[in-house]
Amino acid sequence: MKTKKYLLSLTLLILLAVSLLALPVKGLAQTSTSTTLKDIPPVTAIETIITWLIWIVAIVAALFIVLAAFTFITAGGDPEKINTARNQVMYALIGVVVALLAWGLVALVRTKVGA
Repeated sequence: MKTKKYLLSLTLLILLAVSLLALPVKGLAQTSTSTTLKDIPPVTAIETIITWLIWIVAIVAALFIVLAAFTFITAGGDPEKINTARNQVMYALIGVVVALLAWGLVALVRTKVGA
């Protein structure tokens, strides 16, 4: 039984690692142009920061979901550990929702400002 738990955990970690490798890489082929911070509009700067934060939150949420799956698998029927795993998944999803709401707020401000 322990072997199955470890194999399942290892499989989940490998799937997570492979999915992180599939993230798109932007900007590698760009030429180096000297753009100063004052050349970038504030709305674009905020939108870029929010986009980076959404990616970071998504990666952290995926890690927490894998951790919750590991906790759930190794719970062995312990109600406290099962409840902990459920809470971890719930908090990860709440984090993703908050990040998406922040992105939506930036898009709303951008449309209202007309930028």
